Amino acid sequence: MSERVIVLNGDNNCSLKPDSGKIKQYLSTVLSLIENGLKNGDRITLQIHSVTKKFTSTTSKFSFPSLKPEVNHKFAVYFRVLRLIHNQISLNESVSKRQIYYMDVSLFKKQSVVDQCIDNLANSIGVSIEHLNVHASQKGLVYANLAFDSFKASRESGCSLIPYVKTSAQKNDIKVLFNNKIGETPRSIIILEKDAILSALVNKEKESTSKQFAESILVTGRGFPDRQTKQFVSLICQTFYNTPVFGYFDADIYGFMIAMEYKNKPMDQVRGPCCPTMQIKGGKLSPHIKGENERLDMLPITDRDINLTLSQLSNFGNNKLEKQFTEMQRSLFLCVKRELRIEDINCW
Repeated sequence: MSERVIVLNGDNNCSLKPDSGKIKQYLSTVLSLIENGLKNGDRITLQIHSVTKKFTSTTSKFSFPSLKPEVNHKFAVYFRVLRLIHNQISLNESVSKRQIYYMDVSLFKKQSVVDQCIDNLANSIGVSIEHLNVHASQKGLVYANLAFDSFKASRESGCSLIPYVKTSAQKNDIKVLFNNKIGETPRSIIILEKDAILSALVNKEKESTSKQFAESILVTGRGFPDRQTKQFVSLICQTFYNTPVFGYFDADIYGFMIAMEYKNKPMDQVRGPCCPTMQIKGGKLSPHIKGENERLDMLPITDRDINLTLSQLSNFGNNKLEKQFTEMQRSLFLCVKRELRIEDINCW
C-alpha cells in the first residue's frame, strides 16, 4: 500500500490571503487528493498545525486506514468538516460551528470535536475561521439600545444575543441610542460574569424609576466568554475608548480566570486582550470579612479550587494585578469564596 501525505499549509501551497476564491480552490485540491487516494487504495496521512490554549502551534499527523479506531474516527471528522466548509464557501453562505455539528451528530459526537477541528484547519491553512465562512455560535448577551449593521438591540425588548462581529469590523460601525439621539457616548460599559445577574439588573431597572443603567451598555459572556463576545466587547471598547469599563465577577478563582479572559488574555495570535482597560470591581471578599459570625454569604472552597488558584496565581505572577492577587490569597488563607450579588453592582 502506497502512502500519500497531504500537508495542510496554506502559506506554503498557495497565497491564501482573505480571498474566498483561492481558499475554495485550495480546499478543492485537498479534497481531490484525499478522494483520489482513497479510490486508489492509498494510505492517506494528514499533517495539520494544531492550536494550543496559549496560541502556539504544534504539528501533528494521523493516517487512514489505521489499526486504531480513534485515529480512523479523527480522519473521518477532518475529511467531513473539510467537505462541509467547502460546500459553505461554494454557496457563499456563513454557518456557525454549532450548525456544522448538527450536520453530522452521529460522526462528531461532541461539539468540542468540531470546534477544535475547525480551529486547527484554519490555523493550518493560515486564515481565520471567518474566511472559511464559519463563525462561533451566539452565546453572550447585551442590554442596551444598539445598532450594528442589520442588528438592533432595544432595552424595551430586554437582553439580546450578541451579534456576529467580523474581525474586519471597524470602530464607529456600532451606534448607541440614548434619549432618541443616535451617536451618543455611553456613560459606562459594564461586563458581568453571569446572565443571572444581568437578568436581575434588568428586572430591577424595569421596576424602578431611577433607570440607573439607562445610559450604559451591559454585557455578559455567560461565564467564560466565547470568541464572538470578546470581539463584540473589543469593538465597543474601541468605539467608545473614553468610556470607563467595569467588570463584575465572583470572588473565586473562576471569577478571576473569567476576568483575565477580558483583561489579560490575547484574543488570538495577532490581537491583544479585548478590554485591557477594564476595572475589576464587585464580588470581593474584603468588605464582608469582619468576624466569624459575619461570613454568612461566604462559601467554602474545595481542594480543586485550591489547586487551581495556586496554579493560576503562578501563571499570572508577573502581571500588575495586585488587588486581584490579594483577593485570591485571602480566599486561600480563609478557605472561602463569595458569589457576586446584585448589591455589588455600583459603577458610579
